[in-house]
Amino acid sequence: MNNYKLRASYSYLNLWSSGRWEEAIKAYFKLDRFISRAMAEGSDYHDEWQNHCVKTKTLPIVFGGAKLNNPVCEDKKVIPVYDWLDLVIKADCIDSPIIHEFKTGTLDSDDYVRTFQPAIYAVGCVLLKIPVKRVHVHAYNQYAKTSTFSEIVVTESLLKKGLAYIEAVGSEMHNYFVENGLYERYSPKEN
Repeated sequence: MNNYKLRASYSYLNLWSSGRWEEAIKAYFKLDRFISRAMAEGSDYHDEWQNHCVKTKTLPIVFGGAKLNNPVCEDKKVIPVYDWLDLVIKADCIDSPIIHEFKTGTLDSDDYVRTFQPAIYAVGCVLLKIPVKRVHVHAYNQYAKTSTFSEIVVTESLLKKGLAYIEAVGSEMHNYFVENGLYERYSPKEN
């Protein structure tokens, strides 16, 4: 028997927990990837903002341009959690003790802080022993040319809820993949 390990990211866990199992499977095993115009545009903004943060050590102007100390942007981290689970995080910008997430589209930052993404990224940082006290979510509506900002304080409660979500959704995904032979069928590529 093979000992498969789930590489769980926020994106995969969110798709699965939203009942979008087929999309989660296709995304996880890289079977089908649809990139909408809005997704491509958002990616272009993220590239621009990442370059700006690293080059100037400031937040992008649309998010106020505040000074950053030592920004690390789009750095993919694979964190062993259990023998069956790795957590994968790729925050837009970690400027310890703050995680910055940049969003585009019509949703406000408040909509994003209600997801598990901030908690998952905070859990990842704690497991890596990266000091984290807050998660800042910056949302830019490129159509209205407006920005919103929300902050989450990283508390013990947030970390417990984040880890419980990772464990619950991750174990459900992993068990489904094992029981249905998906690891064997699709041999996961680098996620």
